[in-house]
Amino acid sequence: INDIANSIREERDKLLTSPTEELTEQAEVEAVLPLPEYIAWLSASCKLARKNILFKTQDTESLIDILLRSDDIYERMDAAYILGEKKDEASIDALIKVLEDKACDYRIRKNTAEALGKIGGDRGLAALRAAALIKPATDGEKKLQEEARMALTKIVADVNAFLKEKPEELEKVNVS
Repeated sequence: INDIANSIREERDKLLTSPTEELTEQAEVEAVLPLPEYIAWLSASCKLARKNILFKTQDTESLIDILLRSDDIYERMDAAYILGEKKDEASIDALIKVLEDKACDYRIRKNTAEALGKIGGDRGLAALRAAALIKPATDGEKKLQEEARMALTKIVADVNAFLKEKPEELEKVNVS
């Protein structure tokens, strides 16, 4: 993972010194935010560098294996993050399995919620809804709930209205 982080930094620096059309477009989007221009370019180059490097380094099956089986919490968090960036629907079942696992560290579960928000889909949406509606018993569960609500904002227009609905899919998912 450290090698990947170094590769991302190198790619970011390369993009900043020789901007591509994709970087220019992304920086223009970032510049709309209330950020100084150099921060917008830095943000855009980091996002593009991550995408370029992450997509080359790990296939979805390897990432799912790391997410489900690694003993290293940070590897599992990174695997969930990368799966979200890849937006590969083949990872949804594994992400939901981890999201539902109360024995799993909340930080990994938070990253799986974020990943599901990026991927979307009906099953991911149902799992995020369940996570957003849990009655948190710990600080970790509270943070998971907040991340699930944040992830839902990427999928549904009105999260509060969506959470008040009673879809049948909720019965199939058990996050709390």
